[in-house]
Amino acid sequence: MTLMGMHPAALAYFERTVPAGLRDRLTGSGQMPHPEVIARLCRARIGVNYHPLDSEQVRVAIPAKMFEYLACGLPVVTTRLPLLTELLADCPAVRWAEDDANAYADALIEMAGRPDLPRVAEDGRRFSDERFRCEAEAERLAAMYREIVGHESDA
Repeated sequence: MTLMGMHPAALAYFERTVPAGLRDRLTGSGQMPHPEVIARLCRARIGVNYHPLDSEQVRVAIPAKMFEYLACGLPVVTTRLPLLTELLADCPAVRWAEDDANAYADALIEMAGRPDLPRVAEDGRRFSDERFRCEAEAERLAAMYREIVGHESDA
């Protein structure tokens, strides 16, 4: 498991506190160029999104990494955030986990061990392509502006 894009203070804390034996399986890295992030995502098996609900910013935020993971064809294990739940409720590649370390670990083990993981990953990529394409968003935005302009011209 790799924690990417860590703030320098968080990375320093990680390096001080994570035992050397665990670093064979858990690594931390600071910010990196986007091509390197993409290369690492291409080698990944699942995406991880963990945000406790007592963190105020996530009550209204939509972690972009969820959509990056899905677009890369990675199934995701995530805690429930209100806007994510609304946007991804029917995504077959999302495994919802409780905001509890043991329950979250169980969800990770379950997802990583699925025999149909490649199919689930493809379902997630397809879901992302159909729901979160730039073209679809551009069409929706243009329609909204046409409606606004149409209403103003009627006044």
